[in-house]
Amino acid sequence: AEAPAIETTTAALSGLVNPAQMRDLPLNGRSIDQLALLTPGVVQETNVAPGAFGGEGMRLIINGSRPTHVLYLLDGTVSSDYNMNGPGSAASASLGVEAIREFRVLTHSYSAEYGRASGGVFSAITRSGTNDFHGSAYEFVRNNIFDARNFFNVGALPPYRRNQFGASAGGRILKDRVFFFTNYEGLRTRQGLTVVSFVPDDNARLGILPTGTVKVNPAVQPYLNLFPRANGANLGGGIAKYSRDATVATTEDYSMGRLDFRISDKDSLYWRFVY
Repeated sequence: AEAPAIETTTAALSGLVNPAQMRDLPLNGRSIDQLALLTPGVVQETNVAPGAFGGEGMRLIINGSRPTHVLYLLDGTVSSDYNMNGPGSAASASLGVEAIREFRVLTHSYSAEYGRASGGVFSAITRSGTNDFHGSAYEFVRNNIFDARNFFNVGALPPYRRNQFGASAGGRILKDRVFFFTNYEGLRTRQGLTVVSFVPDDNARLGILPTGTVKVNPAVQPYLNLFPRANGANLGGGIAKYSRDATVATTEDYSMGRLDFRISDKDSLYWRFVY
C-alpha cells in the first residue's frame, strides 16, 4: 500500500477512508460507520445497548470523548440524530456504502468550520456521476446454515436469514455539464431468538409460598393466569424460568439520488435526496 501523505498545511489529525477501502474491506451488515474504527483513537462504545440514548447506530468514542460529542456530516449537512448519535437506523446500521464516495474522521485540532462538537467529526461525501456510465448490482446473504454452533446451544441452530441487495448507477445527462447518480439498498433480516423470562412457579399459583401458604383470591386468579406456566428451572422464592422462541424481523430500504450541474470551471451546484 502507499504510505499515507503527511499533512503539512494544518495541524488537524484525521483519517480518510477511500472508495477502495469501502468496496473491498468486508463489512458485516454493510454499515459504513464500522470503517471509522480504522482511524487511530476511535473506538466503539460497547457498554450501552443501541437505542438506550436515542439513535440505534454505532456510538463512536474519539480520543476518550463522550459519544454525544461527535458531529456527523453528510456533504457538510448535519446528519446526527436529535441526541447527537450517529445516523444509524433501527437495524443499527448506516446503509448506503455504494452512495458514499469517501469519508474522513477528524480527531483533533480541526478548523473552526466544523464547530458544534468537541469530540470529533465524521464527515462523509456522496458520490456523483461522471461522463462515463457506471453501475453495480449486489446481494449479500447471511444464513444460519453457514453459522458455527454456539457452545451453549444444545438444540437446533436458531433460524437466521439476512439479505442485503441493491443496485447503483451513474453517468451523464449532458456531457461535461449535468451528471446523475442513484443508489438503492434493501435489508431484510429474520432472526430467531430465545427469550427467557421469570414467572410464578406452580406452587406460587396455588398460594404455596416459601414464607407459608396463603389463599389465592378468586379475583386475582385471572391475572395470575396471564403468566405462562414455567418450562425451565425453579429458581426458588416462588419464581421459575420460562423460555420461548421468538422471531425478530427487520426491514429497511435506503435510496439516494443526486444531480450535479457544472455551470463553469469555477461554479457548480448539486441536488441530493436521501430516503
